[in-house]
This record gives sequence, structure tokens and C-alpha cells, in this order.
Amino acid sequence: MDVKVTVTGPAGQRVEHVVGVRQAGDLAELISQALDMYRGLYPDAPPFEKTVKIEHG
Repeated sequence: MDVKVTVTGPAGQRVEHVVGVRQAGDLAELISQALDMYRGLYPDAPPFEKTVKIEHG
């Protein structure tokens, strides 16, 4: 199943990451990848002010 993880920062910064998930454990890795992408693009954003949304991709 394809899953899309969206990370939205306090000033509207946004990262969307879509990938196929085969097992429940893969979901944690997908979230981690999306957060790493967010931190790479927005290194100055406060790490504790993020919203993570998970939905079908």
C-alpha cells in the first residue's frame, strides 16, 4: 500500500513523502525519513513544532 507522510512546520514549511509500505514496521521508517527530509530542508525550524499527517498515497 502506498502511504503519504506530510510534515508541516510552524511557518507553513512542508515536506511530503510517498512510499510503498509492506509491514507496519515500515511505517516508522517512513516517518523517520520524512522528518529527516524536513530537518534537511528547514534546519532552523523548531523541532518540537511539527505536525505529521499520514494518509493513503
